[in-house]
Amino acid sequence: MSSDAVSDGSTISVPDDEVPSVFLIAEAEMVKRQFMRSTISDKRDVSKHQDDEVTILSRVKTSVGPRIYCPFPLRKPARDTKVDLDYAWRIVKPAIGIVLNGEPQHFSCAAIFNAVDRAWEVNLGEALFKLILEECEIHISAALLSLEGHCNDDPSVFSPLMEKSWLDFQTRMWSLSEFAGGSGWRVGGKRLWELGLDLFRKLLCLSPNVLEKVFSTILLVITDQRLGKPVDVSQLENLMDVFNEASLDNYPCFSFKDRFVQCAAEFYAQEARQALERLDFPQYLKYVEQRLGEEKEKCLSLYSFCKFEEPLIEVVESYLLGAHASSILEKGFAKLMDESCRDPHSWQVDLERLYNLFSETGLLNHLNHALRSYIVETGSKIRAQGFPLAKFKASIDKICHSYFWEDESLEKTVEDSFIGLGFIPGERRFEK
Repeated sequence: MSSDAVSDGSTISVPDDEVPSVFLIAEAEMVKRQFMRSTISDKRDVSKHQDDEVTILSRVKTSVGPRIYCPFPLRKPARDTKVDLDYAWRIVKPAIGIVLNGEPQHFSCAAIFNAVDRAWEVNLGEALFKLILEECEIHISAALLSLEGHCNDDPSVFSPLMEKSWLDFQTRMWSLSEFAGGSGWRVGGKRLWELGLDLFRKLLCLSPNVLEKVFSTILLVITDQRLGKPVDVSQLENLMDVFNEASLDNYPCFSFKDRFVQCAAEFYAQEARQALERLDFPQYLKYVEQRLGEEKEKCLSLYSFCKFEEPLIEVVESYLLGAHASSILEKGFAKLMDESCRDPHSWQVDLERLYNLFSETGLLNHLNHALRSYIVETGSKIRAQGFPLAKFKASIDKICHSYFWEDESLEKTVEDSFIGLGFIPGERRFEK
């Protein structure tokens, strides 16, 4: 039962189930004012809780029975993480243009760094990096479009422009990633700087005219270098650096390795024919040794060549030696052996060079065949003249022992060849 005052001062008892709604509203207003006062005393913003009036009213018991107000803590609304992404992008975007255009910086690197980290903390870092790369794509495309206008220029004009474009982008992308990359965040195992360089390569692949010009320029410089012409080695290395990335295997257009090896094959195939015509046997062996040394040295000193060392050396060995092994030996092996048998010390360097080249290139079978033919032919002449083979065999043994590094296969060839000639160990020279 509830008691309510009337105009004459008496009271009227009203059942709980008949309490007018006006009393309930008055009670709710009182609870609301108490709540608002406690909120103000905590120095909170009243406006933030005006939306909770409905919640407050709903907590007032309006059913039959004692009406007791039991306040519950308000739930904090979920934070919209997209706000962090929007804020980070809002301050990163202008910085990208400033850095990639090489303009003076007038932004806070620390603020961008922290905003990027915050975006990653709420799992929106990859989305932010995607936006950054899309903005970088605009600047890269503009640079490649400018280079396309120089594709018909002489390589001496195009090379510096391409080199500058690549180096400038590398440097500026590195500067950008120092703050826009946050605390070294990665996508697919790659930092922002690496993603930017991959993007440059991808867009270069989509610019066939520029790509072909870069290919042809690099190969022309390499050919000039092999011909002994002066070249800018630093510029060559910078241009080849564009293609020195394992991820390029994902782009079929970046078949620079095949072009590089094919260029070497064509060059040495032509040069081998010319060298065989003008050089004698010892001189040609020296030429082959020199060429192999030059290419190996470039692979050691130039990082860009290192990746192609194995196929490059195989090409040089094949076209300078392997393709002409038989004709080279036919040209002067017998003469070299004749001279060496008379005076081995004078031909020591040539004999060692002969063995080293043929053994390193896997052509000992050719040397074995030539040695067997020489022993049989020369030994037969000695026999026909009535002289024993002991002195001849001693000379051959000395050559194999001293200059052919006691190669077992060659020593076996020597023994088998002399046995075939009927040589008897301990045989003495016939004296008249």
